[in-house]
Amino acid sequence: MNKINVLSRALLAGLLLAAAGAPALAEDPASGGWIVTLGVQTSYGPSYPGARNTDIGFMPSFDIRDAGEPATFGAPDDDLSITLFKLGGISMGPTFSLRGSRPNNALFGLPGYSTAPQFGVFAEFWPLDKAIRLRGEIRQGVKEDDGITGTLGLDWVTYAGPLTFGIGPRLQFADSSAMQTAFGVTPLTTFINPTLTPYTPGAGVTSTGLAGSVAFSPARSWTTTLFGGYDRLVGAAAASPVTKRLDGVNQMTFGVSLEREFSFP
Repeated sequence: MNKINVLSRALLAGLLLAAAGAPALAEDPASGGWIVTLGVQTSYGPSYPGARNTDIGFMPSFDIRDAGEPATFGAPDDDLSITLFKLGGISMGPTFSLRGSRPNNALFGLPGYSTAPQFGVFAEFWPLDKAIRLRGEIRQGVKEDDGITGTLGLDWVTYAGPLTFGIGPRLQFADSSAMQTAFGVTPLTTFINPTLTPYTPGAGVTSTGLAGSVAFSPARSWTTTLFGGYDRLVGAAAASPVTKRLDGVNQMTFGVSLEREFSFP
């Protein structure tokens, strides 16, 4: 089991304990205070970048907004984030995510890496209100070799009664440190396993893809979301001996999430 699942379950347990003691969403959210959304997301997808084998993962979800502020669309692949600034229609704030782990000897002689937190910032802009969303995230790992990664995305959003549909392209990028950790092959690894040639990827785009979701909100307090995504590794990530040997250039993810809103004075 991927280590990210263990940590995610611990975070989830904390969220559920908090939710158990929280009051349900008031009928009149405009009465003041805050609205907090807590939830859990489970997904089925690649165990790590470049892998063909898959795993089931769990992640908590969290959002907080002023009681008088309407809920806005959030894609399931967004990092955990909080909006702290709004400037000229652009929302900005900090993000948090977890980089998953790769086991040692996924390929003979190839070192693994452990789960690690990543902190960053996001910026979001709606050029067409409630219909087109642009979002960018950039994050830094806490370990020296984690490097910097980022995501750029565009979502087309539409509504039909209790249903909210969202779909749009994604682009992932990384600096040379993050690329080396995920896709590089050192001379030592080649010495241990001569079938893997030395490889030092540079910074650049790691994947392009598409993400989509359907959210169902039969009651104001609860939302269930089905989602899926496809990413294709490109450039130095696709050319890596690791990706080629693991046969993981095509990365698909499916999942479901459940969220509930709570009001606090």
